[in-house]
Amino acid sequence: MAKVKQLTVALENRPGTLAHMAKVLADAKVNVLALLGSTAGAQGSAQLVVDNVNKAKKALGGAGLSYTEGTLEQFEPIISFWALRLANHVDIAKIG
Repeated sequence: MAKVKQLTVALENRPGTLAHMAKVLADAKVNVLALLGSTAGAQGSAQLVVDNVNKAKKALGGAGLSYTEGTLEQFEPIISFWALRLANHVDIAKIG
C-alpha cells in the first residue's frame, strides 16, 4: 500500500480556530485532501492529509500553529455489490 504523510495540528477548542487553520493553508495554496477533527475539553486537533506537505508545514509554522507529522497507509474504498444495489433503490429526493 502507498504511504501518505499526515499532519496533526494542535488547536484550541473555540470558535474560529479551525477556520483560521484553513485560511492559513488556503493562503499558501495548500489543498486539504482529508480532515479529521477532534476535541477533548478546551483542546482539539485536526488531522490532515494535504497535497503539499512541505508548503503546509511552512505555512502552519509561519502562523505559529504547532503540528506533528506522521505516516498513514493510503487505500481506496471498496464498495460492495449490495451497497450499490441499495443505493440504486434509495430515493435521494426523500432524504433530508
